[in-house]
Amino acid sequence: MIYYNLKVRRGNPKLNISDDLAAGIKAAVIDASQSPNSKRKGRYYEYIGRIDDRTLAIRLASEGPIPNPTRTISSITRSLMRNYEGKQELIDTAYCGNILNAELDENSHEMPEIIDRLEDFETVQLVFEIFYGQSKLDIIQKRRAQNAKNQISKIVLDYINGK
Repeated sequence: MIYYNLKVRRGNPKLNISDDLAAGIKAAVIDASQSPNSKRKGRYYEYIGRIDDRTLAIRLASEGPIPNPTRTISSITRSLMRNYEGKQELIDTAYCGNILNAELDENSHEMPEIIDRLEDFETVQLVFEIFYGQSKLDIIQKRRAQNAKNQISKIVLDYINGK
């Protein structure tokens, strides 16, 4: 099992998470763990607790590696929007289209040294993130993404030119 610790905040990180919203997120975590998609992919969410007024800790357990574990927060957001009574406030205070935002605690997950195989859809997701998802990356990750982008572009050009 691979464990990812996520720091979850509201879409607008300047807004606090009320006790009522924290309870709603906790219920959404349980609901998301029981979803058919989570069961099929061997994923389980666990509500750890409050870090501060703006941040909650959630642990994601997975049977296999997840290329971008912060994107799995969408299943919790969907459950929250289905079941939370104050969902209109969440919609009204969404920030850049995000209800919730997650950040991976880099020091707290176990990850295999090398991912040697990706499903096709995971590859496409990662390529999309390399080209369009760099806004939340640090300088080192942006440099790696830019290098990967250049390599992908070269491969596509070679393919087009028949080399």
